Amino acid sequence: MIRQLTTIALALLAVYCFAQGAPEHLAKHNQPRIAVSNAPVTQAEAYAMFQRVERAFRNINGITENGPASAFSPSNEPISRDKTVIEMARLYDLVKPKFTIKLRTVKFDPAVFTLHDKTAKAEASKLVAAGCIGKYAQLVAGAGNTMQVGSFGDAVGLFIARIAELTHTPSSRFSPYLKLGR
Repeated sequence: MIRQLTTIALALLAVYCFAQGAPEHLAKHNQPRIAVSNAPVTQAEAYAMFQRVERAFRNINGITENGPASAFSPSNEPISRDKTVIEMARLYDLVKPKFTIKLRTVKFDPAVFTLHDKTAKAEASKLVAAGCIGKYAQLVAGAGNTMQVGSFGDAVGLFIARIAELTHTPSSRFSPYLKLGR
C-alpha cells in the first residue's frame, strides 16, 4: 500500500514539475541556431583543435619534454588530408612513450589510400595499423584533398579515443582478457 502511494505521489510530482514551463531566465534568451555548413575545415580551425588536443595529451599523460612543432600554420585556407595525417602522426609520436598496452595490429590495404604526399602515406600506414585512423576513413581513402567538418570530427574523435585507450591501463576487474590464469 505504501509503495503504491509513493509511486502515485512521485508521478504527480513529476507531472506537476514538467507542467511548470521554462524558467523565466531561460525563456528570455533565444538560443542561436548553428548554421550547417559544407565548407571545408580551415587550417586555423584545425590548428586550434590540435593545440587543444596536444595540451590535453600533455596534461593527462604528464608529458613535459618538447616535441616537434606543428606541421602547419593557422590560415583561412582549407586543411589538406595530408597535413591532417602528418599532424596526427606528430601527436602520436609525442604520446607513444606513455603507451601502457599494445593492441593487435589492424590489417589493411595501403592501395586504397588516396593521399598525395609520400610522407603522409607512410604516417597513415602507421596510424591505421595502430587503429588510430579508420582503414577506409575519408581521411585516408576519401576523394578530394579537403575534409568537411563531420568527417574531420570523426577522424579526430577516433584518434583521441584510441590514444586514450593506449595510454591508460584498463582494470582487470572490468577487462576479462587481463585476468591471470585464463
